[in-house]
Amino acid sequence: MGMLYLYKADALKVHASRASTDRVGCGCILFERVSVCACACVTGISYGALSASWDPSRDGSTVGWTEFKTNVDILLNKDRQGNR
Repeated sequence: MGMLYLYKADALKVHASRASTDRVGCGCILFERVSVCACACVTGISYGALSASWDPSRDGSTVGWTEFKTNVDILLNKDRQGNR
């Protein structure tokens, strides 16, 4: 009975040490997933703001790629001219 108890105690120690290393790996995976989601959110919000038609007289397109290029050019030219 005593040997069985020692065997179970050693098995629990091994299992506990594996669990602690698994948690470290799990934390890295969680950090990567949160980072990817945060970057996707920032990129999506930025693209949404820049792909909108800033000219009220023009209709925007579905994807907004032409508006995105136009609005980025406007932002870059204003920065070069010093108008803020």
